[in-house]
Amino acid sequence: MKVMMMDKTKRINRYVKSGKADKLRTFAIYDKEKSVRLAAIKGLGEIADGESSENALLALLMDSDSDIRLAAVTALGNARTVYAEVQLSHYCEKETDEKVLGAARSSLEKIRQAEPIVSLEEDT
Repeated sequence: MKVMMMDKTKRINRYVKSGKADKLRTFAIYDKEKSVRLAAIKGLGEIADGESSENALLALLMDSDSDIRLAAVTALGNARTVYAEVQLSHYCEKETDEKVLGAARSSLEKIRQAEPIVSLEEDT
């Protein structure tokens, strides 16, 4: 069992390096091993490839496991998009776990202090 988990972790690391967010999303959402899911969520945050990864991370905010939610809000802090900021703001109103809520607020601050990845200004 540990050998299989190590294999998954190695694959996740390769997917992060090669930017394969679709593979990471599958592990993050569907894998049965919590440690594998957490590694994939972290990888999604490192890649921050856009809306599809953000949507996967946002969906994980509904997970019953607070560690998964904590990893997802932390990963969303790397998104630096208005969309992630708005969604995290709404999420903070609903989260009851103090540790997750604190991480969500930290991610919001990180997003607000960073230079946006996607500019909303029109070219003139």
